[in-house]
Amino acid sequence: MYRALGFTKRQITAIYLTLTTIISLICLVIGLAVGYYYSKILLTNYQISYHIQSVVRGLSVSSLFIGIILPILLFCLMTYLATRLYSQAEVTNLLSGQGQKKRSIKVLRLLEKATKFFPAKYSSSSKLALRNPFSLLLVLVSIYSFLVLVVMSFSLHLSSSHVYQLQTAARRYKYEVTFPEQRLDDKSSDNQYFFKTKAKLSVNSKQLGQQDLVALDEGPYFQLQTEDGIIQLRKDEVAINSRLAELYNLKAGDKFRIQTKDFTKTLTIKAIATNENTNSIYLERSYFNELNDQSATTYNGLWSQRLKTKSNEGQVETYEDYVKELQNANVSNRTSAVINQVLGVVFGSLLIFLVLLLNFQDNTMNFIYLCKLGYLPKEIKHMLTNIYLPLIVITFLVLIGPSIITVKQILKVLSLQTRDYLPFSTNLYVFVYAFLCLLVLYFLVLALFDLKLKALFRKTELGKRL
Repeated sequence: MYRALGFTKRQITAIYLTLTTIISLICLVIGLAVGYYYSKILLTNYQISYHIQSVVRGLSVSSLFIGIILPILLFCLMTYLATRLYSQAEVTNLLSGQGQKKRSIKVLRLLEKATKFFPAKYSSSSKLALRNPFSLLLVLVSIYSFLVLVVMSFSLHLSSSHVYQLQTAARRYKYEVTFPEQRLDDKSSDNQYFFKTKAKLSVNSKQLGQQDLVALDEGPYFQLQTEDGIIQLRKDEVAINSRLAELYNLKAGDKFRIQTKDFTKTLTIKAIATNENTNSIYLERSYFNELNDQSATTYNGLWSQRLKTKSNEGQVETYEDYVKELQNANVSNRTSAVINQVLGVVFGSLLIFLVLLLNFQDNTMNFIYLCKLGYLPKEIKHMLTNIYLPLIVITFLVLIGPSIITVKQILKVLSLQTRDYLPFSTNLYVFVYAFLCLLVLYFLVLALFDLKLKALFRKTELGKRL
């Protein structure tokens, strides 16, 4: 129409791009402001989990670029691509609809082939659902977002409880004491001694970052273990934590290099410890002291059941403090799990609502015609409104695999950034729960449009009587 009225292609494109930029800018600024205001909740949980008090809220150039400029550019690009579909066509074809008719025939043929995979009773409704590519894209995005958020929330919940149980196993001490200087142990004491220092790790020239290297003896207060039993370390052997093993795909028998301020050595991984501290690797103490050219009884920390006067010279952490720290991290992960579930419900509801709204608007005249022909709202609902159920079910099943892969990658990135251990954990009940929640959301949103359809039916009936 605008082309027929004399507007140039450039003018039409400029108008659409200007409107897109203005609307996007307003919405993004509002979203940025709301996100900044509520970021205090997540920031508080972050500080509690990782004991970092120096983190503050703020806006940077990268925040403005990622939060405003980049989305506006993407929206404008989509608008530009949409306008090219019409700007390249002849004006006479646009007015007569000839080009649209040809495209409709091709689309109908594709729909005929696609709906063969659906059950026979859903064939006609599936054709209606698939004829709008934008609505189809919204269904994919809504279910994918919902699945990712729900799977991540349950993974955080399940793994936090599992990690808590593992990291409290085989610990029978009441006090952990670390000293600023090296000492020689007392043979007559019932303490269990260890030496703790920093070490840089690498595998095949790939740097794995810095870890706490703990050289310990076998003793009654703390024993490294796997799911199969107690780990007994020997010369040239090292036990690593589960976080390192999962993030870098390390396993028993692999070799990697450790570098301390006193030595560099390539060691063999004896086992993957399950009750370790998250950022620690473990050696046998006498072997570590041999590498350091120092007495075999050298230590700078101990585990004990009793806190002696001499031990007060060091930094003391009780077992209760250690458990409390794990519980804080556990609570934080569960809080994040709840937030993810709420976001999944909100995003899923909004996008499903948008899909049904677009469908309702597209079929308003069809609703009116069917009402005038004597069809009841329930019959119209099955023909034109409730058309996305088979598509939602199939899309849900197809996207289970991609959602699992996405969540694993997200947790891996978070583990690297926070230096925490966030393993992936799920089960069949998670997906049953997600599927039932998705159906409930769909039918709740559908109920709103049923009310709107009944109101339209009453209005049409009133018009027929008048």
